[in-house]
Amino acid sequence: MMIRTFLASVLAASVLMAVPAYAQTDMGGLGGYAKDEQGAVLPGVTVTVTGRAILAPMVAVTDASGYYRILNLPPGTLVLTAEIQGFATYRQEGIVIRAGSTFAIDITMKLASVAETVTVHGESPMIETLKATTSYAITGELFRAAPVTARSVFTDTLDVLPAIGSGQANDGSGVRIYYFMGSSQWGGFTALDGAPFTSFGNFAPARSSMSTETVGDVEVRAGGAEAFTPLTTGIYMNIVSPRGGNALKGGASVTYMPLEWNADNSSGGRIPGGFPKAESIKHVDLSLGGPIRPNKVWFFSSYRYASDENGISRAASDLKNLQTFRPDFQPFNNPWKTTDPYVKMTSQLSERHELSAFYHYDRMQYTSHQNNDADPIVFQSGGGSVYSARLNSAWNNHIVSQVSASYNNKAQSLEDTYNDLKGSGPQILINNDAFTTSGIQSGTGALVRENNAQTIPLQPASFILLRADMTLFKDQWAGSHEFKTGFFGAPRSNRDQIYRAVNDGFILEEDRQIDPNNPGAGLTWFHRQTVSPATIRNIGVRDRDYGIYVQDTWKPLERISINAGVRADFIRRWDDVLNFQRMKTTVVGPRFGLTYLVTKDAKSVARFFAGRTHEQMAGNDVVDTFAGVTPLTTTDVYKDKAGNLTTIITPPTTTALAPLQVAKDISQPFIDEYILGLRK
Repeated sequence: MMIRTFLASVLAASVLMAVPAYAQTDMGGLGGYAKDEQGAVLPGVTVTVTGRAILAPMVAVTDASGYYRILNLPPGTLVLTAEIQGFATYRQEGIVIRAGSTFAIDITMKLASVAETVTVHGESPMIETLKATTSYAITGELFRAAPVTARSVFTDTLDVLPAIGSGQANDGSGVRIYYFMGSSQWGGFTALDGAPFTSFGNFAPARSSMSTETVGDVEVRAGGAEAFTPLTTGIYMNIVSPRGGNALKGGASVTYMPLEWNADNSSGGRIPGGFPKAESIKHVDLSLGGPIRPNKVWFFSSYRYASDENGISRAASDLKNLQTFRPDFQPFNNPWKTTDPYVKMTSQLSERHELSAFYHYDRMQYTSHQNNDADPIVFQSGGGSVYSARLNSAWNNHIVSQVSASYNNKAQSLEDTYNDLKGSGPQILINNDAFTTSGIQSGTGALVRENNAQTIPLQPASFILLRADMTLFKDQWAGSHEFKTGFFGAPRSNRDQIYRAVNDGFILEEDRQIDPNNPGAGLTWFHRQTVSPATIRNIGVRDRDYGIYVQDTWKPLERISINAGVRADFIRRWDDVLNFQRMKTTVVGPRFGLTYLVTKDAKSVARFFAGRTHEQMAGNDVVDTFAGVTPLTTTDVYKDKAGNLTTIITPPTTTALAPLQVAKDISQPFIDEYILGLRK
């Protein structure tokens, strides 16, 4: 069923390819005015951009106002030339293009009676001139040369940016989580070459992985998102991978840090205290790219092998408890292992059409043990495959387009997650003592957790995305216009959770010391828990989002750009377990931006933005995971210190209540955003 759905979606996208109506959204661009030495505008100037990152030269012609635009430019260093009869050829070298940014380069043509070329040497522009977004561009070279964290992961690019909070997750995995503008760690949208890179079941970027060699350029939009940007109340990050080239080129790096290289500053320093947490890192990153057919077909590939260890901070009291109740206990760490292959093909189908496709895999296996675990019983995993294909087209000097399709099956825990789980029986929690509260026994707090997990759930997820975008250029309409419109289709966004109890449903036993002051006196149980059935699907997410947008970037004057647009998303969220509609809503997000070139050289740009952005549809948010209905029968047996037993049976609640527990007018959360700033 999944394969049929995906092929049908790709077929739908292929039909759309026949319509000249789409535009690239994650590459770079150039724009500017061509004038003579007296400042008069020059229509009809042929502007050409070439470079090692471009398969074929990209050409534009200035309009009646002397303005030109060239989009779909890949990140890299380019050369711009301009030609018109009667003038010397203009040539500017060393122009650096960044992902998602459009830079202004004006051209001054010099009269010439003979063929000659005027070469201009100047600083490459670095400031976005058309959009009022708050965005940052980071090169892959900078990212690799100046690693921010010891693990050298792609999310290090976020740690160098202002106003983004980060810290290690509290699950012992060692990954970093990120927060921005009050959004959750799942509130952002991470893309690889424009395709969703993270799992529909967990949008946090730290739960995905790639080789550092895969990072060619990174665009981060931290505010003022245009209408074509996918729904997100957090950070939009797009990693643009290298494309290869006409020369065969590769790279290799090794990152090595054993546990012995970790220092312990917990007993010294200005503020001593805490418990040390050592970390071991072993990474190998490889890349190779080049031509399959020069100037026609290029390839790029990368690979990462990572084997990390994240130490567990155990206090002396933790070790004492563990060794008391498990005399043979040996401290262990939390491993993190992944292999991440990536391959990308780029082909120039014709002068007007370029096709690219990639495959990426990043299945990770790791554990999340805490300071009181006596056995390795908490296994987790994440990641999977991403497939993507994209067609970029320049139909003429006025229309450019993009159409793409991607499939992502990144999941969380699957069968292979538990290959190393050796537990048996129920999970055992050892308490110092127990006391009676509300008529039942409660422990004083688990000193040791051992023996087994309680559940070993399966959490598959998948996500299909179809995009079609068009950019239309129009001049002499009270200035020049760059109209954009497009379609965002996520027809099949699925997440499931199959609850599986260990030990035929007898999942938990809580023990206490017979003598709280003498661990050697032995243990006795005071609480046992059983669930039935032992296996059941308790989460079934079947969501969809169809979005459309329209926007216009209008230049009424040479130094003013106005960007206005609106986005509408039609969302339905369906509970496939309880068989009812959790949400059906239409969310509308208007956007308005204004930029003004304070200086004619475009090195100072004032900007204003106002708009509404909505949270993305995620498979692990509260709408999809709210469990007002419990499909399990739970049996709890309590034993007090006199040996009296109390049994409490909690039956499953009726599914008829589920639709009544979700508001009928529930919709996606949103933020209203206002930005006033100056770029220099």
